[in-house]
Amino acid sequence: MSKPFPEHVTRAEAAQVLRLSLRQVDRLAETGKLKKKKPSASRSGFDREDFDHYLKSFVH
Repeated sequence: MSKPFPEHVTRAEAAQVLRLSLRQVDRLAETGKLKKKKPSASRSGFDREDFDHYLKSFVH
């Protein structure tokens, strides 16, 4: 049985999937294209649902 996807996508994971640098991912967050979340004091990233929605916006 496979593990379910985590509800949180890190900056590094987002950069890898999008094939962008961490700085480019930060710019997407700064412009509001990706909604940055901070689930704990030491972690930040993106909600899985928001990230998947962003990815689907490229599929025509």
